[in-house]
Amino acid sequence: MSKSNKIPAKEILKGIYYVIIALAIAESLKNTFEIEKTPEIFLASFFLFFGFMGTLVRYVLGAIIHFDKEIKEKEE
Repeated sequence: MSKSNKIPAKEILKGIYYVIIALAIAESLKNTFEIEKTPEIFLASFFLFFGFMGTLVRYVLGAIIHFDKEIKEKEE
């Protein structure tokens, strides 16, 4: 197997992160916009959703930057 055909483990892990993040976003959207909610519960869910998204974006960006940095260092 040639070197160009190998996929680094960090790239695979990065792909898994993307899938987990997509599932987390889908679940949080589902829980935020459920139909049978009182206005007070909906408002609380809405604020929690935006807090979660802010945390999630920072976490994902940090993890992806770390993976890209590690991959770049290994290639050099």
